[in-house]
Order: sequence, then C-alpha cells, then structure tokens
Amino acid sequence: MKSFNKLIKGLKQQEIVMLVVFVIYVLLEIKTPKSISELADNIYGNVFVIIVALTFFLQNKPVVGIFGLVVAYIFIKRSSVSNGTHAIRRSVPSEKKKIQDFAKHNSFPVTLEEEVVSNMAPLVGPSTGVNVNFKPVLNNTHDATVL
Repeated sequence: MKSFNKLIKGLKQQEIVMLVVFVIYVLLEIKTPKSISELADNIYGNVFVIIVALTFFLQNKPVVGIFGLVVAYIFIKRSSVSNGTHAIRRSVPSEKKKIQDFAKHNSFPVTLEEEVVSNMAPLVGPSTGVNVNFKPVLNNTHDATVL
C-alpha cells in the first residue's frame, strides 16, 4: 500500500484521471467501435497509436506512460480482433508452411518411364531433316476468316 501511495503521490489530477480511464478500459474489456478499429487496424493506424503512446510516455510520469503503452498495445490487439484480421493471421498459414505442405503431398516415386528416359543414350550429331524443302499449303477455307 505504501508503494502504491508513493506512486500516486506525485501525480497530477489529470494524470490520475487518465490512469482511471486506462484501468477502466483494460478491466472492463470495452470493445472498440468499428469505425475507430478500422482506422487503427492497419500499419498507419498502428504507427499512429504507437507514436501517440510514446509521446504520452515522454510527456507524463513514467507510471502513466508505461500504463499508456500497455493500453496502446491492448487497443491495437482489440482493433485487430474486432475487424477479424487477428483471426486471419492466426488461421491462414504462411507461404513457407504452404510450400512445405505442397512438397509433402507432391513427392512421387520415380516411375518406370522416368528411369528409361534417364538411361537412354543421348542424341549425338546434327539432326538431318527428312524433307527440308517442305512448305505448308493452305487449302480452300470455304469463306472462313483467317485467325
């Protein structure tokens, strides 16, 4: 109790009010409104919330600043939960995991055809064409258009 009184003793009235608001936000698990959570649930919104929390940390007492950083983290987390991006990040596998799964399902044994082709002697020497002077002739197209 003495340490709690020591922490509260040096705080201004507005800082105490902010601490009370932070505690209410954390303990009552207040849902973030959809319009605000959509703004906060992207990279720009996250950076903005972190900058505001760091500014709040630098402008106030360390106790209020640390609690403000915790509340900023909880706010970002609740925003992602209310928009559904948290579930998407948890349930959709990463590309590395997808590649591992596909490789596991696509591993086939070497077939007889592949063995025969790998054991064949390579073609050596220039290939001679049978009828080098051959030119294709277009037959009557019966009024069809050329594609």
